[in-house]
Amino acid sequence: MLFCGLIGFFTFAFMFAPVTLAAGQYTQQFTRATATPTPTAPATNNTPALILSQPGNDNQPIGHPGTKVDITGQGFTPNSSVSLYTTIDPNQCTTGAGLTQFSSQPVETVQADGTFNLHATWPKNASQPGTAYYVCARSSTTAGEDAASGQTFSVAQKVTVSASTSSVNPGDSITITGENWLPPLQVQVSIVPSQGTGNTSNAIASATTTPDSNGHFSVNLTTDSNAQPGQYVISVVAPDELTLTNQPNNTSMITVVSQATPTPAVTPTPATTPTPTATPTTGNNGGSNGNGGVTILAFTLGGIGLLCVIVGGIMFAVSGPSSSRMQ
Repeated sequence: MLFCGLIGFFTFAFMFAPVTLAAGQYTQQFTRATATPTPTAPATNNTPALILSQPGNDNQPIGHPGTKVDITGQGFTPNSSVSLYTTIDPNQCTTGAGLTQFSSQPVETVQADGTFNLHATWPKNASQPGTAYYVCARSSTTAGEDAASGQTFSVAQKVTVSASTSSVNPGDSITITGENWLPPLQVQVSIVPSQGTGNTSNAIASATTTPDSNGHFSVNLTTDSNAQPGQYVISVVAPDELTLTNQPNNTSMITVVSQATPTPAVTPTPATTPTPTATPTTGNNGGSNGNGGVTILAFTLGGIGLLCVIVGGIMFAVSGPSSSRMQ
């Protein structure tokens, strides 16, 4: 009985072992498959918005007509057209009254995602100095779809340049100052002939500088020692923004004068020993100079004096003995 029980036990274990292994090997085969979800398109903001910025300037956009600006729109109807305007009152974007067409780029096409990006320059028809302008976007195809920029563009005062002096000699130094050069960009300051304004290749002095946050700069230039005399002007240009340049006026005119030719130094002649002057002699004709007359007079007076001495001596001798005899 014991033997038969052992045979039955091993037979039962052998029959179920392959089934258990097979189930272990193909466990993943019976895992329920999960479908990969389809990505859901991000929800779009259907409220139109407009962003105004300036390349390289993180502050409030500021500059002059021709200054580069970036205009970004979002939330507009895809593939629609948007007209751009400027205004000093953002409420006019909704009413449409009192708007000025953005002349440098009046119309922009909206992309399929409802956005547009415009790289433009500030228009000349919005150029009042000291005024802050909004940009307004109004859909040309969807009624009531409009937006005013959250930022303003401030038009800076007119740029100016001046010099520390209006007249220099070749090789002299001169200080050039500027105001309202905004936005702060690197500018090239040059002194060029008045006939060639804008051509810096024949400049007699040149340097680069960057205005501060207020648009002020000051740079010291040394003129070429070989500069020709004549009239010159100060040229200031922003290489990254060619429209940002000064207009020459009376404060930017410089005269280069010619230097006087120095007189050569005269080498002193060594002193010579004077030659003694000969005493003039009296000629046969009795002519003489002043010294000759004095000499003759001296001899004459001397002779008279000697004669008086002789006569006096004789008289003394004669009178002496007579006096003795009378006594």
